[in-house]
Amino acid sequence: MDLHLESKIVLVAGSSRGIGLATARAFLAEGSRTVITGRDSAALSWARASLESEFGQDKLMASDGDLGDPEVIKVLLQSVTDRWGQLDCLVTNVGSGRGPIGWDIQESDWERLFDENLAARLVGALADLYGHAVHVSEVGLAASPDRAIWAYARDHGLVIVTRDEDFHRLSVLHGPPPKIIWIRLGNCSTDDVIRLLRGRLDEIERFVAHEEAGFLALA
Repeated sequence: MDLHLESKIVLVAGSSRGIGLATARAFLAEGSRTVITGRDSAALSWARASLESEFGQDKLMASDGDLGDPEVIKVLLQSVTDRWGQLDCLVTNVGSGRGPIGWDIQESDWERLFDENLAARLVGALADLYGHAVHVSEVGLAASPDRAIWAYARDHGLVIVTRDEDFHRLSVLHGPPPKIIWIRLGNCSTDDVIRLLRGRLDEIERFVAHEEAGFLALA
């Protein structure tokens, strides 16, 4: 099937593995010049090598970074423009899938969608209170299965801070460790999460110190 995508410039966000990687491969197969992105540098390097072995280097560009950060987005778009002059198609394979319909979406709504999975900048923004915190992307677990993240936290004595209800189910099923802090703010920004974690510090510290407590919901 010819979809008339020859030489079109396509950016597939969240394309270092899974559906995103398959989407990028499909665009390349149609002849598109394609940009892949991901927060996990190792996974992105593997994806790039895999695609280059099939389609060559000329039509592929890879960019790592957290697309929840507007500055990262600006740098990425400038890089695409510098190399290929324009962007014809954007596939946003990140976030929660919730938000305004079509072109009614505003910049703040994009930020909320990207922030849905807890942006990596939380670590730096909360370093003065939670100095030993790490983001899953820092330990090679970005986009990993919940059970892999669960096992890593258990084996390294970490508390999981998440917006994913599946971790609540794991907590009920298995109990601690690890302890789980479930952020239940609905569709919110990273700044909302930062304010919540700062404002509830005493409660969080009591929860972490409690020998039997395994789960804390914050809203």
